[in-house]
Amino acid sequence: MKYKSILILFTILISSILLTGCFSNKNNNSDFDNYFNQITQNTRNFFKSSKNKNNEANKQNNEKQEIKKEDKDKTETIPEKFDNKYCAVCGLEIEGEPKTSDGQTLCESCWNNRNLGFKPFNSNDSSGIESKTTEEDNENEQEDTTEEKTIPSPVYSDPTLCCLCGNRLEKYWKYENLNYCPDCYDKYILEKCARCNNPLTKFYKLKKKKYCQDCYENYIVERCHRCNNKLIGKYFISNKEKYCENCFENYIASRCYYCNKILDKYYNGNYGKVCENCYIAHEVPKCIICNNPIMAKYYKFPTGKCCSDCFQKHPHCFNCGLPTKFIGFQDDDFLLCTHCNKDKITNKDDLIKLYDKVKIYVKKSCGIEVDVPNENIILSSSSELKDRTKNIGYLSDQRVLGYCYTTYSLSNFYNKRAHTIYLQNGMPYELAFATLAHEYGHAWDHQNKKMELMKNSQDHSFSEGFAEWVKYNTIKEVGYKEKAEQMINSPQKDDDPIYGLGFKKMMKLEDRLNSKSELLEYVKNNNTFKD
Repeated sequence: MKYKSILILFTILISSILLTGCFSNKNNNSDFDNYFNQITQNTRNFFKSSKNKNNEANKQNNEKQEIKKEDKDKTETIPEKFDNKYCAVCGLEIEGEPKTSDGQTLCESCWNNRNLGFKPFNSNDSSGIESKTTEEDNENEQEDTTEEKTIPSPVYSDPTLCCLCGNRLEKYWKYENLNYCPDCYDKYILEKCARCNNPLTKFYKLKKKKYCQDCYENYIVERCHRCNNKLIGKYFISNKEKYCENCFENYIASRCYYCNKILDKYYNGNYGKVCENCYIAHEVPKCIICNNPIMAKYYKFPTGKCCSDCFQKHPHCFNCGLPTKFIGFQDDDFLLCTHCNKDKITNKDDLIKLYDKVKIYVKKSCGIEVDVPNENIILSSSSELKDRTKNIGYLSDQRVLGYCYTTYSLSNFYNKRAHTIYLQNGMPYELAFATLAHEYGHAWDHQNKKMELMKNSQDHSFSEGFAEWVKYNTIKEVGYKEKAEQMINSPQKDDDPIYGLGFKKMMKLEDRLNSKSELLEYVKNNNTFKD
């Protein structure tokens, strides 16, 4: 083509020269100039059109070559991109063993995100202070109500084009053996964050919804109220605030005073909050008989508390009333526990020392004294006391601990009275002291009462009430305040028509007369209470 154009140009030039010579001979110069200009213009137009045609042909050839090359490249890269070497989601080369999900070949990271997600919460209720683990929160949630997105049906089957929009593919994603451009894949295929709606490559799953890492960590995941760290695994709720296990155990939780364990439920002990086991072991009173914790009804004694079972099962100490599993002393039906047995009176020497002390404190507290020789202070067994009092009506059914026996020698010239005091053998020191003071009061009453009053029948509540009054003032003076208060406040005294009621009336009589000496004169001259 190039040589043909040169040949045509050469022919035109020769013809122009020949014609110029002819015209120069036959015509004038102006005609020649016009003709030459026309030929020149035609030549230029010819070359211009030839050049344009050549450029257009070259352009078409180049485009065809480029299309063929592009088609060749595409047909080579499309299957290469999605073989087992590359992940169908992230497009990165797969390292290690490829995994398959929904017909796609995925790398391990994308497979984990799609099939496993991230589920840090699980809940598990406990009593008392509420403890949970974050997984059960998911299980207790209702099903997610968000609608599933629908994927439009594919339009184009050409692997070099997006199957939805038809745009030629440079970068693309493969899903269910169809090729998508990035825009269509993001719009219809790729999962989005439930909060910010951005596409998800790595996601966290909570309560059936998926979140990107930024939204999950900054807005969604629950955090410890104290340290602000994420709550993963077990957590605790206290006063409606949530705490991680570390903060709760080290700063929030109440602990048992004794064993330092965290308390779900607790008891208020003497030194603070305690768990149930330590409360039973250290705080609950123990039965002084069986040493078991007392969790129900119990009986209180000066030496301790007794459970209901032991109270009904064992015989009772006569002194303190405590059930006696191990008997310290027994005389017929009179028995003592091991505690009260320690200072019992069982010999004459101890008895006389006690008697001397009683005389001192009776005189000091009541202002009375009576001559009862030491040899007339006698220890007796339980059976002997019963024999001596069996004919005294109001004493026949009583448990007698002491008895004052008085004899009278009467004549016109003198009135002699002798007194003998019998005490239960083996009585503890305090009980023996109080009983001896009571019987000493009877001896004074028998010694000083007018004979005509002694012959007449007496009001037994009057004589026993006076003896109890002497006993009360004496034990109060010596310092047995607890026993003295029991005489005043004991409901059993109120139910006893002889001893209890007589003592109450004698105390009121003292208040009315406003003097102990006046009371003693009243007792000498009367044998009953006067209204």
